[in-house]
Amino acid sequence: IQKNIAEELTKYFDFDPENYTLQCFGKSEKVDIQIKINDNKKFVIEYDGNYYHKDNIKRDKKKTKILENAGYTVIRVRDRLTKMTKNDIVLRKTIPHTDSQRIEKLAKRIRNKIHEICSSS
Repeated sequence: IQKNIAEELTKYFDFDPENYTLQCFGKSEKVDIQIKINDNKKFVIEYDGNYYHKDNIKRDKKKTKILENAGYTVIRVRDRLTKMTKNDIVLRKTIPHTDSQRIEKLAKRIRNKIHEICSSS
């Protein structure tokens, strides 16, 4: 579903939806989506599926901290999981990768969250 979300977000932002790796303090970090508005506004969107991430909160928090320390704002889309940070978007129901309408709505929520963060700083 990350690829579907990334493709939908290209309607709003100019970024490479196939670029999954970024450099943090000399180490490569794999991310779902990265969007750079400018040098001061860099975002990582992580999709946390319920099955894989429900038991990985510690690891997810550590990754978020590394990315934030490298200057990225992290927005986590949490699939039926509790919110970890104020920027998280929590889904009450899983979105199938074939449900283009719900993916489009989610992309708009992410876009709005990015605009909200940009306008508040």
